[in-house]
Amino acid sequence: MRKALEMAEESYLANEVPEGCVFVLDREMVGQGRNRIIIPKNGTRYTELVAIDRLFQVGIQDFKQMQLYVTVVSCITYASA
Repeated sequence: MRKALEMAEESYLANEVPEGCVFVLDREMVGQGRNRIIIPKNGTRYTELVAIDRLFQVGIQDFKQMQLYVTVVSCITYASA
Protein backbone atom coordinates (compact mmCIF):
# COMPACT_ATOMS: atom_id res chain seq x y z
CA MET A 1 0.00 0.00 0.00
CA ARG A 2 2.92 2.30 0.67
CA LYS A 3 3.97 2.07 -2.98
CA ALA A 4 0.40 2.85 -4.09
CA LEU A 5 0.53 6.00 -1.96
CA GLU A 6 3.86 6.92 -3.57
CA MET A 7 2.25 6.51 -6.99
CA ALA A 8 -0.63 8.76 -5.89
CA GLU A 9 1.86 11.41 -4.79
CA GLU A 10 3.59 11.13 -8.16
CA SER A 11 0.21 11.73 -9.83
CA TYR A 12 -0.41 14.77 -7.67
CA LEU A 13 3.01 16.23 -8.46
CA ALA A 14 2.26 15.74 -12.17
CA ASN A 15 -1.00 17.72 -11.78
CA GLU A 16 -3.11 14.59 -12.19
CA VAL A 17 -5.84 13.21 -9.94
CA PRO A 18 -3.82 11.76 -7.03
CA GLU A 19 -4.47 8.05 -7.32
CA GLY A 20 -2.05 5.14 -7.42
CA CYS A 21 -2.20 1.36 -7.39
CA VAL A 22 -0.05 -1.74 -7.28
CA PHE A 23 -0.68 -5.36 -8.23
CA VAL A 24 0.86 -7.98 -5.94
CA LEU A 25 1.44 -11.67 -6.64
CA ASP A 26 2.93 -13.96 -3.99
CA ARG A 27 3.88 -10.94 -1.87
CA GLU A 28 5.83 -9.39 -4.74
CA MET A 29 4.82 -6.21 -6.53
CA VAL A 30 4.38 -7.12 -10.20
CA GLY A 31 2.70 -3.98 -11.52
CA GLN A 32 1.99 -0.38 -10.65
CA GLY A 33 0.21 2.59 -12.11
CA ARG A 34 -0.94 6.14 -11.56
CA ASN A 35 -3.48 8.38 -13.21
CA ARG A 36 -2.45 9.80 -16.58
CA ILE A 37 -5.70 11.40 -17.64
CA ILE A 38 -5.44 15.19 -17.55
CA ILE A 39 -2.18 15.94 -19.36
CA PRO A 40 -2.67 13.60 -22.35
CA LYS A 41 -6.43 14.35 -22.31
CA ASN A 42 -7.18 10.64 -22.42
CA GLY A 43 -10.07 9.50 -20.24
CA THR A 44 -8.98 5.86 -20.41
CA ARG A 45 -5.67 6.27 -18.58
CA TYR A 46 -6.99 5.54 -15.10
CA THR A 47 -4.59 4.14 -12.55
CA GLU A 48 -5.75 0.55 -12.82
CA LEU A 49 -5.73 0.49 -16.62
CA VAL A 50 -2.21 1.94 -16.76
CA ALA A 51 -1.02 -0.82 -14.42
CA ILE A 52 -2.86 -3.54 -16.37
CA ASP A 53 -1.33 -2.32 -19.64
CA ARG A 54 2.13 -2.58 -18.08
CA LEU A 55 1.38 -6.12 -16.90
CA PHE A 56 0.29 -7.09 -20.42
CA GLN A 57 3.54 -5.64 -21.81
CA VAL A 58 5.58 -8.08 -19.69
CA GLY A 59 3.35 -11.03 -20.55
CA ILE A 60 1.19 -11.22 -17.41
CA GLN A 61 -2.44 -11.84 -18.31
CA ASP A 62 -3.83 -13.90 -15.42
CA PHE A 63 -5.01 -11.76 -12.52
CA LYS A 64 -6.87 -14.42 -10.51
CA GLN A 65 -4.20 -14.82 -7.82
CA MET A 66 -3.26 -11.15 -7.57
CA GLN A 67 -4.16 -8.54 -5.03
CA LEU A 68 -4.83 -4.96 -6.08
CA TYR A 69 -4.00 -2.13 -3.70
CA VAL A 70 -5.43 1.20 -4.80
CA THR A 71 -5.46 4.49 -2.93
CA VAL A 72 -9.00 5.46 -3.94
CA VAL A 73 -11.64 4.13 -6.27
CA SER A 74 -12.58 7.21 -8.26
CA CYS A 75 -15.13 5.67 -10.60
CA ILE A 76 -18.08 3.34 -10.07
CA THR A 77 -16.94 1.29 -13.06
CA TYR A 78 -13.74 0.29 -11.28
CA ALA A 79 -15.39 -0.13 -7.90
CA SER A 80 -17.47 -2.96 -9.32
CA ALA A 81 -14.64 -4.59 -11.30
